[in-house]
Amino acid sequence: MSGKFQTPFPGSEAGSFLTDFFLRHTAMRTKEEAEHRKATERKPGCASEEKRRWAVDLFEHGYGYTKAAAILELAPYTVRDWARAWRAGRFTVEIPANQKQHPKYIRLRVLTLRAKGLSWRKIEEKTGVNMSTCRKWVAKHSNDAEEKKES
Repeated sequence: MSGKFQTPFPGSEAGSFLTDFFLRHTAMRTKEEAEHRKATERKPGCASEEKRRWAVDLFEHGYGYTKAAAILELAPYTVRDWARAWRAGRFTVEIPANQKQHPKYIRLRVLTLRAKGLSWRKIEEKTGVNMSTCRKWVAKHSNDAEEKKES
């Protein structure tokens, strides 16, 4: 080996966009960023805001969705949809609300408030979680508790 950084992508010589891209986006994250990412849970299999930001960088530099998908290690059809939305001006780096999960402490708070006898509407006001979601969580919790008693 010549001691140079070897990459599998064409146009990734030292000083090129792709090399700078990887160096910039793989730098160590600060403690605050790590804590923030923990607080915002996302559904399993959902691409992170970081990968969405990388995708925007790649689109802005002329990379197609197939090459961007290979670089980001994501499904090509996901990145294709992102590229279409980006071209139409609808793509956002922030993960949409329907792709996020509520943290466990919020779920526990809902269960606690319901156990104290609060109405669904009051629980929704205090936690910001939709009433139907609260009902599902409480029902699942009570079903799980019944299964534990039976076994």
